[in-house]
Amino acid sequence: MSLRLLVASAIIICLMVSCAATEKAAMTQPPERQFASVIRIKPEVHPALASGPIPRGFGVNIHFTHGSARDLELMKASGIEMIRMDFTWTAIEREKGKYDFAACDQLLNDMDAMGIRCLMVIDYGNSLYEEASPSREETRAAYARMVEDAARRYRGRNVIWEVWNEPNLPRFWQPIQNVDDYMALVKALVPAIRRGDPDSCVVAPACSGIALGWLEECFKRGMLELVDGVSVHPYRGIFYTPARNFFPKGGESRRKLNEERLAPESTISEYRALNELMAKYKPDGRKVALLCGEWGYSTAWMSWEMQGAYMARSWLVNQYCGATVSIWYDWVDDGPDPKATEDNFGTINKGNPKPAYRAMHNLIAQLKGYRFVGRIPVGASRDYAMLYSDGAKAKLVVWTLDVPHRIKLDIGANVTGAIDYIGRRIAIKDATNPLLSEEPRYLELDAIPSVQGERLL
Repeated sequence: MSLRLLVASAIIICLMVSCAATEKAAMTQPPERQFASVIRIKPEVHPALASGPIPRGFGVNIHFTHGSARDLELMKASGIEMIRMDFTWTAIEREKGKYDFAACDQLLNDMDAMGIRCLMVIDYGNSLYEEASPSREETRAAYARMVEDAARRYRGRNVIWEVWNEPNLPRFWQPIQNVDDYMALVKALVPAIRRGDPDSCVVAPACSGIALGWLEECFKRGMLELVDGVSVHPYRGIFYTPARNFFPKGGESRRKLNEERLAPESTISEYRALNELMAKYKPDGRKVALLCGEWGYSTAWMSWEMQGAYMARSWLVNQYCGATVSIWYDWVDDGPDPKATEDNFGTINKGNPKPAYRAMHNLIAQLKGYRFVGRIPVGASRDYAMLYSDGAKAKLVVWTLDVPHRIKLDIGANVTGAIDYIGRRIAIKDATNPLLSEEPRYLELDAIPSVQGERLL
């Protein structure tokens, strides 16, 4: 054998050994790392989740695929740019291997016509394969085939795909929540969606609350290497007694309890902890977006006016905490009983807008084209002043967790106009000492403030 042939043979053998070692190493990696070559991990935030000027990322949760003329009219007028809706397996695959996407086609066509994006929740099991939530490989494989077909069908339609709804609750992951089974499903569906649409946007886990322990278990199993965004539902506990005003009976201690457990601002410390947890587990250099995928307040246990004020404050707090998507739950009241919690989360009641709708419409109208700059310190920690700017002009959105009072603005800009939370113009009695209440107010300024705004993220 010639020297040249011996050298060539040695090279081939080395390459074969190297490839085998690489393949073996890949297969011994955690399952989520095995997917890295399939998923095309990118360091930047997915364009579908990137922050932008208002109304970017603002939307509502709906429960229909074919909305009434009234629904579509009010939705378009509201100014929202996103809806969230279930993409339910049992409604699509009623016979094994046969998919009916007609209802989803209708929804996307209606939303496309209004320039509204869709966040589709891939959710719930299918008794054709398993009575409970997916726990078997056969079930996950069938699910993956369906979502791959769907992703391919809607490629280029700006759909954001979300894997399940509140899997940390037995109500939605049956018979009982199971993080291992849920993450096995994520690891089956995400690559399938990417195969159908390599540019797809996928988020998870639509967690009920900001359940840090449960989220960390998902992160330990590689969620942040698979998805483009982490979605949470930061609902508050029901501690507010029914009342038609902002300060129920019970005195100062009762009001503070409500504030600590119920008000939108009570999420800030939880969001901060979640941001830190995501930073701990995400791959180096990779950016994963934060979404508030569902959050609302029921008028079964608070006034319509307070729901409207909280609606605006929840979106403003979300932006302060770094969430690039804010979905209000719910679009319309789901039932007739005014005392039933689940019936009364809507912005619309019997076809008529509630204050929450007007608050949503007004927030978007007041800040359209503006970007969040930061929170400006105006004295007490319980006073909020959020700065927005479009580059040429600026506005402040202000409110307080205390009793109504005036603050001293020393920001290098003067107040020239004021609008309340549902769009009514307010007379300015003191341009340098505006009044704060629990209802957000939009202050028009004559210049961009010279002070630095703070952002949680």
